[in-house]
Amino acid sequence: MLETIFQNGPDTRPVPDSRDLRLAADWASAVRGAPLRFSFAGGQLSAGAEEASSFFACETKPYARRPRVVHVDIEAGGTSMSIGAGDCSALVWGESAVEKFLFPYYASAAGRDAAALLRDLSAVWYDYPPTVEVCALAYGFGCTRPEGLLSLRDTVGVVFLDRRSGALRRLTLDRFLEEVGVSRRRDPRDHAAAPPGHAFHSPLRAPIASVVLRDAAEYVSGTRPRLVRFTQHGWLLAPSMEGAQPEPSDGPPWFSAAGTVHRPDRLPISLVRLVVEPRSTAGTDTIVSPLLGTDAPGNVQPDAAFWSDGAVEKLMLPYYASVKGWAAPVLNSVMMAKWSGRVGADEQEPVKLVDAMVKALDEPAKRILEELGNEGDADVGAGWVPQTCREDMPESQVYAATHLPHSEYIYLDREAPAPSAVEHRIILHALSGGAPTAVPLVRPRRRSAAHSAGGR
Repeated sequence: MLETIFQNGPDTRPVPDSRDLRLAADWASAVRGAPLRFSFAGGQLSAGAEEASSFFACETKPYARRPRVVHVDIEAGGTSMSIGAGDCSALVWGESAVEKFLFPYYASAAGRDAAALLRDLSAVWYDYPPTVEVCALAYGFGCTRPEGLLSLRDTVGVVFLDRRSGALRRLTLDRFLEEVGVSRRRDPRDHAAAPPGHAFHSPLRAPIASVVLRDAAEYVSGTRPRLVRFTQHGWLLAPSMEGAQPEPSDGPPWFSAAGTVHRPDRLPISLVRLVVEPRSTAGTDTIVSPLLGTDAPGNVQPDAAFWSDGAVEKLMLPYYASVKGWAAPVLNSVMMAKWSGRVGADEQEPVKLVDAMVKALDEPAKRILEELGNEGDADVGAGWVPQTCREDMPESQVYAATHLPHSEYIYLDREAPAPSAVEHRIILHALSGGAPTAVPLVRPRRRSAAHSAGGR
């Protein structure tokens, strides 16, 4: 039967395949609180169908009631533009962030078309012609209900400076390829290599876990092209930037690494800010929340911003899960507990976090824990309603999350090294007393000099 359905190719199949269902699910994750109806004909998925002609419908409730992002303002090259939250739910402007968040998502979502999509996405991001300056990519699953034919490729928004008009513009991937095109792939030798330096290292005295090394790899990716020195303190690797004094011969073991900037001439984004509408404020009153720029809180320099349930689910959680390994359930649980309003954004006390996360466990998780070892119970899960399908939802003041490519701003005391862990590079943006605030998801604990010496 399946051979008969698919033997004439994907354009004539009478039923949707996994890619179509994935695309519908991702749109339903983006547009929450309203039913979406999908139809399928001629091998193509469409949205906005009437009930009588819809193939299926899907509705997902938000995790929480939260301040609403209205639009995002960006500046680059002395000009600016605004993108409505209805058109995208994440903006990524760092090379490292594009590789960490967008490439994996589209490789997974595109299925057998992944090679072609990633080829075009990579060409647009790295090999744009000299007539434009590509400076960011927008994740085009916005909060506006889609209408008409749906295409995964249309969810890639290319933000660029048009040198002919001097304006910032945004086009879908295919429109950019048609209207602007790409250049001949440049010689890799043209890419900016790491700065010259001594490739000093000393043998590590103890094996390190793969998750610790993966954290170090992500740190180097975010600090490109700077030279990073990692010193070993027990099972931790503590980073320091280029220019630091060499470790003494009797100091902890260490090694150096550096990333490569593939487009050193890329036009930098100089300002990113969200315009937020508090739920408690009626009408058009809004609050400006700076994420990047001179007025951004904490003197941090993020390379990506996310402001919807769908963007957090589809882009952030998979990346952090792949980095943290066995610790992923804890990190992602803390992330979702704070994002969903089950835990205060600034809560850092471990006991309170664990208690709140246990209380926030959804029904299927509780049943799994209760039924471990009770095989064959047909009633497990019966009558369960997912949290995102319930009418009751908590209040959350968190409206966005940003990812920091590096976190050396945290480590000011060389005598108190801290790990280069990715959880210290997640910033939650929330309203506190009606004003925007920025707090780290997990605040790093400073290690005492005596404790550090004990790990040498």
